[in-house]
Amino acid sequence: MTAETAPSATPVRPEDAAAVTEIVQRITTSWNANDADVLSTVYAEDASVILPGANLKTRAAIRDWMAESFAGKWKGTHVLGSPLELRYISDDIMLLVSEGGAYLPGSVEVPVEHAIRGMWFFVKRNGEWLVHAYANTPVRHTIPLPESHR
Repeated sequence: MTAETAPSATPVRPEDAAAVTEIVQRITTSWNANDADVLSTVYAEDASVILPGANLKTRAAIRDWMAESFAGKWKGTHVLGSPLELRYISDDIMLLVSEGGAYLPGSVEVPVEHAIRGMWFFVKRNGEWLVHAYANTPVRHTIPLPESHR
């Protein structure tokens, strides 16, 4: 993961950056497979997700919303999430700001209507990092896909 850290922030330990990278990869892989069951496992039981038109509380609600979305609006889509910033809030809380969005296979960019900036809060409990909160907002421009996502 090549996200920036704030100049005065404690550098993110490589093992913590790797854990967050692995979580984002699990989200990407499960989204690309349209698998809400696997996707929801990266969220804490009491996680909150705020999306345009949705305010989801609990892993079960996130799973149900994603399953419905994969059967409808997001069916067959893939997702891009590129890190912009990764930093500690405290020893057991990390903030990730990302940019990306959903796109159809074969696309060269995330279309403007699906391009977003996301804010993630990861909390480490019992030695495991999980997503405790996520929200996104439109960025109102397309986002080019790297070759690896085309």
